[in-house]
Amino acid sequence: MQTQEATYPDAPVQATDSDDDITFVKTVKPIRIQSCPGHILTFPPRQTPNSSYPFMLHDQMDLPWDYQSCGTIMILRASSCTGKALYRQACCSCSELENNYNLIVIKYHIKHGVHKNSPFAYHGLGGMIEVARRKGRQNEYLRFKKVNMVKKLAGRTGKISKYKQMVLALSDKRIPCLNSLLRVARR
Repeated sequence: MQTQEATYPDAPVQATDSDDDITFVKTVKPIRIQSCPGHILTFPPRQTPNSSYPFMLHDQMDLPWDYQSCGTIMILRASSCTGKALYRQACCSCSELENNYNLIVIKYHIKHGVHKNSPFAYHGLGGMIEVARRKGRQNEYLRFKKVNMVKKLAGRTGKISKYKQMVLALSDKRIPCLNSLLRVARR
């Protein structure tokens, strides 16, 4: 039995048997290398990366990935991504992002929403717009409450001052002044 060795790794390995004239050919399927697609982050219906992803967390925390957004698709790539991967798979670094605690929390908040008292960095742009609307409604309510209270206090202050004028008029025995005061108070 004779063996023929290949001079390069992707070449087929051949073995021949001289007694039976049978040739065995072992071929190695070529490995297809492509660029790493990264980790694709999916969003629930009616949500987009721009409205739901907390971009400010990248300024607050040292997250081990970078992001890329195009329309409704968001791709996360690990900072240590090699850029090369097997066909239709992500590289090891990008595949490990699936188990990253911070990414798990971000996915949970995207799906279920962020609590209204959470720090602003955890809100996406859509969440920040909702926070701004809520604060605007609260400010408007407090502004109207203040205006109403000022009007009410001004009215009471006027009544108190007329009462004080009446007491002063009685103490000074100024009867003509008292008559005009009582006419105004009746109105």
